[in-house]
Amino acid sequence: MSFLAPVFLLALPALFVALGAAVDQRMQWTPAPTPPAHLIVGVPLTLAGIALGLWSNHQLFSVGRGTPLPLMPTQDLVVGLPYARMRNPMALGAVSLYLGVATLFRSPGAMVVVLLGAAALLTYIRVVEERGLSARFGPSYLAYRRQTPFLFPRLDIDHQPAEGRHRPASPIPRSWLPVPAPRCRLEPSTGRRTCVGRLIYAANMSLDGFLEDQAGAFDWSVPDEEVHAFWNEYERGIGTSLYGRRMYETMRVWDSDDWLVDEPAVLREFASIWRDTDKVVFSSTLGDVSTARTTLQRTFEPEAVRQLKEASGSDLSIGGPGIAAEAFRHGLVDECVLLLHPVLVGGGKPALPRGVRLDLELLDQRRFANGVIHVRHAVRTP
Repeated sequence: MSFLAPVFLLALPALFVALGAAVDQRMQWTPAPTPPAHLIVGVPLTLAGIALGLWSNHQLFSVGRGTPLPLMPTQDLVVGLPYARMRNPMALGAVSLYLGVATLFRSPGAMVVVLLGAAALLTYIRVVEERGLSARFGPSYLAYRRQTPFLFPRLDIDHQPAEGRHRPASPIPRSWLPVPAPRCRLEPSTGRRTCVGRLIYAANMSLDGFLEDQAGAFDWSVPDEEVHAFWNEYERGIGTSLYGRRMYETMRVWDSDDWLVDEPAVLREFASIWRDTDKVVFSSTLGDVSTARTTLQRTFEPEAVRQLKEASGSDLSIGGPGIAAEAFRHGLVDECVLLLHPVLVGGGKPALPRGVRLDLELLDQRRFANGVIHVRHAVRTP
């Protein structure tokens, strides 16, 4: 933020004032508003704009790991405050700051220049920036866009879902280790009964081994109805899902009913199954979770996950390459369910951890009509 702050606070205000003075001189406009109205209006606008602009910039840098500039975009979708109230708080802060400065200088020309600049900026955001965000973050951004105003803030501080929309609250206590009665199952291959949940790593993957491409896009892995039905059956057997922040932000689109109304039944079925699953999110930066049956944990603790497996009578799923890599390194993953898509993306985020050697046993395979290949492997233990 260090190199953007002088531009935001000094360079652009000076530019608008200079352009405004030229317009005032050319149009022979008289200074307005009259004192002390210019202070009463200008000072709050300026201070509010500075605060909102710097806050927004800080969030993009610290949480999104990027900048508002197209050449250095954010790596993660930012949805915490102030972005939880509006999609473009930085633009609103900039307009407030520059209108405040124009008011303090009593320059009608500067006000006109600021408003014209604001119109151009908001058009760019609508036409270019939001399309890029949709391509990079997929359903997660689309859900965020549907639920969050474009520019002016949402003031419902609690922002609670409509009553009755969610399933009952998660049975996972705040210690996040559940205490369910074990549910044993018969293993067809061995005939033995087991009561320990398996931890399964499941992912869509390009043929060259990536979850998403170098631009952060994963539109190439959007499933058709046949593949979606497969994921429905997989999710139906999961009792608890473990997510990293990015994967959780991608998946929580299934908590919204608005966009599902006209979608195929297979999508609505998946949403219902996903909402019935307990979820644990591991993130040190996520402010809070907005979905039911969900618990937020700040650190990934291998021993706690191991105890969770031993206490669970149903299988667990882990999603997100970061926490999955930790689970692989600590010997927690029992199976891998991978869907290989017929595409080479040339680079991006690897689907499987680097520097980890594991022996696998093929348990199942299937070819879908669209060319996607499902492979399921068990992790061999010494």
